[in-house]
Amino acid sequence: MKAPIFIDTGYILALTNTADQYHECARATSLVVSPPFLTTEAILVKIGNALSKASWRQLGIATLDDLRTDPDIRVVAVTTELFEQAVDLYSTRPEPEYPQAGMGSDRLHLFRGNAGLRADTRLDHRPGL
Repeated sequence: MKAPIFIDTGYILALTNTADQYHECARATSLVVSPPFLTTEAILVKIGNALSKASWRQLGIATLDDLRTDPDIRVVAVTTELFEQAVDLYSTRPEPEYPQAGMGSDRLHLFRGNAGLRADTRLDHRPGL
């Protein structure tokens, strides 16, 4: 079975928002990648927050619904254990610095094997991530 591709906030937002500076790159990427995909509830919260303005709200709701119901996307729950591991990693890791990365997605991306997860590729179109 193919390892899932981890889809992060930047990729999803760029794909969703045609005005995003990385939209074309995300769209081109979406044409060459294939499922399965993996993300987390923490990423869904970040997407909801990013699309929370009144003018974006309906797009945000539709995006979250699509991600949660797509059979090709596994959404990993943010359990207390996963959150604690993320805080431990954040507290003890001196570098590299990822100022825009969330602790939960960082934790999953760097230590996915420990949780029985595997994602060989991470899609996020923000520079430096």
